[in-house]
Amino acid sequence: EQDITFLRHTGLQVCQAFERLGGDIELMLREVDLTLDRLRQPEYRLPHTTLRQMLAHGTDATGREDFGLHVGNTVEPLTFASVGISWLSSDTAWHGMQRMARFSELMVTGARPILTETDTTIEVCLNGERIEFASPELVNMVAASLLRMTQLTINDNALPQRLDLLRPKPEDPQPWMAVFG
Repeated sequence: EQDITFLRHTGLQVCQAFERLGGDIELMLREVDLTLDRLRQPEYRLPHTTLRQMLAHGTDATGREDFGLHVGNTVEPLTFASVGISWLSSDTAWHGMQRMARFSELMVTGARPILTETDTTIEVCLNGERIEFASPELVNMVAASLLRMTQLTINDNALPQRLDLLRPKPEDPQPWMAVFG
């Protein structure tokens, strides 16, 4: 798990979402032994274990099982750095997803998205060398981020036809229904 890293923007996204929900980001960062200055360094890669700790802290501190959804649903294209801009400059969401898949290793080391297109759907399967380390919060964040980027490309009403999240069933599915339809 130690060899998995994320773009530093992912940590900043978690901080912004946590602060919007009334969280104390300084306390969260102290608990995970991180600083905003470090997150702002262009060459910094966020370790997977630290991201998981940040998401778990956000979930516990806000009391929201859907914290990861909130993080992903508020994603900005620059969270994915140049890959996000590349996605949005694509002619279609399909082309944007193809670019995301091609350059996914820039966002997350070990990421292996598999895209399959049919006449009416695009199936996105997220695999990786260390997929077993994905926490429920991380699964929520990634799924909501992909939907958000698709909505920014197509329109805000685009919703998945089917969604399988590899995570335990939430106690209250309403927040997931609100995001994914």
